[in-house]
Amino acid sequence: MARSIVRNRAASVAALLFFSALAVVLPAARSISLLPHNAHSDSSLPWPTVNFADLAAAGDNHSTDYHAATCPSLEFVVQANVDNAVNVDASIAAGLIRIYFNDCFPQGCDASLLLKGPHSEERYEANAFLNQKSMQLIEDIRIIVHAQCGATVSCADILALAVRRAVVRAGGVTFPIRLGRYDNVAPATRRDVSSAIPSSPRAAGGAAALLAAFASRGLADPSDLVALSGAHSIGKAHCASFADRAAEYDTDFTRKLFRDCRSDAYTVEDLDHVTPRELDNQYYKNLYKGEGVLSSDMALLSNPLTAMWVKYYNEHPREFLDDFSAKMDKLYNVPKTGFGEIRRFSCFRTNNGRFINGGGGDDDVDQGEGGVASA
Repeated sequence: MARSIVRNRAASVAALLFFSALAVVLPAARSISLLPHNAHSDSSLPWPTVNFADLAAAGDNHSTDYHAATCPSLEFVVQANVDNAVNVDASIAAGLIRIYFNDCFPQGCDASLLLKGPHSEERYEANAFLNQKSMQLIEDIRIIVHAQCGATVSCADILALAVRRAVVRAGGVTFPIRLGRYDNVAPATRRDVSSAIPSSPRAAGGAAALLAAFASRGLADPSDLVALSGAHSIGKAHCASFADRAAEYDTDFTRKLFRDCRSDAYTVEDLDHVTPRELDNQYYKNLYKGEGVLSSDMALLSNPLTAMWVKYYNEHPREFLDDFSAKMDKLYNVPKTGFGEIRRFSCFRTNNGRFINGGGGDDDVDQGEGGVASA
C-alpha cells in the first residue's frame, strides 16, 4: 500500500520509494481509534478533537513507546527517510530544527507551523524563509506512516522524531521524544508568534528581551537560550535577516556581510562560516571573534547572564552537545493551547479543511519578511 501511495506522489516524493519499500516488510500495525475518550466533537467540528487544557488537567500520558504496539515501524521509517533526505541536501537538517523550534514556541509543539492557508504562521516575520523541503519531508513521511499504521500518528510526533534524527545527523546527541502528541487545529496568531520570538532583539532590549521570551515559555534558565541558540552552528540566513548586523559596517566581518548583500539581496550566509554543517561549539568561538551573523547571536555577549554560558560552551564542546539535546527535549514542556487532532489527510491542513478557531481577524496581519530567527 505504501508503494502505491508513494508511486502516485509527485517527483519530490520519488526519492522515498526505497525506504517505503523497506517499511513494508515490518509488521503491520493494527488500527486504533483516532482520539481518547475525552475527545470533543460537535456539529461544527465534524472530526473529533481534544482540548489541550483538558489533557493537561488529566495528566501527561505521553511516552517514548506510545506507538510501539500500534505503529512499530514508525521510528525506522522516520530515521530512514530523514537520512535519505539529508544525504541529498544537508540543509534539511537545519531546516527541521528551525521548524521545530518555531513551531513549539508560540503555542506548544503542535505542528501548527505546518498549516498552510491565509492565516498560516509562515506569513510572519519570525518564520520567513522556512525550508520548504524540510516541511515537505514531514508530509512525505506521514503518507508512508499512515499507509503502514493508519491515521494513528500525528504530524507533531513525526516532526519531533525527524528533528531528533536531524540533530544526530548533524553531530548532536540523541534525546528522548515523548510521543502521543496532537496536531493543533489552528495556527498561532501573529501576536503569539511575535511575543514568543522577538523579531528585533536589539531594538527590543537585546538579550534581556530574548531571556524574557524564553522565560515566558518555561525556559527561564539563561542556559536554555544560549544552548538553543547553538542551533545556529548549522544553517544559513538571508540578507533580510541580518540587515541590521551588516549595517554596522565596523569590522571586516560586518563589511563582508554588507558587501555580499549589496551585490545580491538574495544572498544567504552560513551562520557558522567555519563548520557550517556540523552541530558543534564553533558557533560560540565565532561570537568571541565578533563573527556572529545575526544580531541576536552577538547580543548573547552583551548580558552577563548569557555571556557566562557563551564562555562555558566555548570551552566545553561535549557539554554543549549534551545541553543542546536536553534543551530540545525541554521544548516539549511549552504549554499547548486550543484543540488538537491527528491530521488524516495532510500535515498542511486540518481534517476539517479549515482553521477551527484563532489564526484570523485583525490580530493577524502580514508582517513581511526577515527576523532574527531566519536561520
